[in-house]
Amino acid sequence: MKRALFVCLIVMGCNQPSLDFAGVDPVKVTVDQSTFLVWRLEDRAEALRTNVEWAPNWEHTYVRFAQAFQAATGCKVRPRTMEGDQSVMQARLDCPFPTRANPGRQTSTMSCYVNSFGDGFDCDIRQSRATPGGP
Repeated sequence: MKRALFVCLIVMGCNQPSLDFAGVDPVKVTVDQSTFLVWRLEDRAEALRTNVEWAPNWEHTYVRFAQAFQAATGCKVRPRTMEGDQSVMQARLDCPFPTRANPGRQTSTMSCYVNSFGDGFDCDIRQSRATPGGP
């Protein structure tokens, strides 16, 4: 019985942010085939990839995290501030406006691909809408 309770507690904590972001509502963002929950607190953000991907490519995953941060917060990621792995990432944001938390719950879908020159990515936001219930 104790073992089952322990397993349930561990599984329940899988889609939760770190303690710094506790109490902040997440924004769900989909970038290509990756789905993220993004939490924002002032100029910091944390993203958790929630879908299953078999052996995700590190470079593409890193770019998708950056795009998820931008889509969820409307802010650019400060250069060289992203830290984490292929499942969870934290970053510092460069925003022109101060805010305590997410501006509202949003749903965004981005499509990104390597440009024809092979030296960068081109992205299009397919959908972005605020939904009721944000802070």
